[in-house]
Amino acid sequence: MKILQIVGTKKSGKTTCVVDFITSAREIGLSVAAIKHSSHSVVMDTPETDSFKFAAAGAREVSLATADSFLYHKSAPVEIDEILSDFVSADTDLVLIEGFRSAEFPRLQLLKIGEIKDQIGNGTFGSIFEIGRGTDLTTTEKRKEWLKKWLEN
Repeated sequence: MKILQIVGTKKSGKTTCVVDFITSAREIGLSVAAIKHSSHSVVMDTPETDSFKFAAAGAREVSLATADSFLYHKSAPVEIDEILSDFVSADTDLVLIEGFRSAEFPRLQLLKIGEIKDQIGNGTFGSIFEIGRGTDLTTTEKRKEWLKKWLEN
């Protein structure tokens, strides 16, 4: 299992990059897990459904299993290591993590024009494979090609 963390400031292209990486990895037959960290509170359920009502009533953890999927919600902070160990299958080929700036995985730091390396997060970075300068990741094809080269290493 390879893990790549994508970090950057708001509107730096993180989600676009992750989506292109997922598409590219699937095109070459890899299984992919994607994990996103948000600094905002979100609700992943639909109001008026039973599972939404369970959470609204105060259940700390709610799961919903259907014939073709499994959804899980926990109303408490979760560390990235817990997510990786509890929710990512051992046979996953590639895990893409958007955010979780304090974690230290191989990472791609996306920069907008005018930003400088290590300006975001706590300044502690693992292996930075690209810093957004000198490497053009502005198109889908360029992002896909970058990922394919990274996967070969």
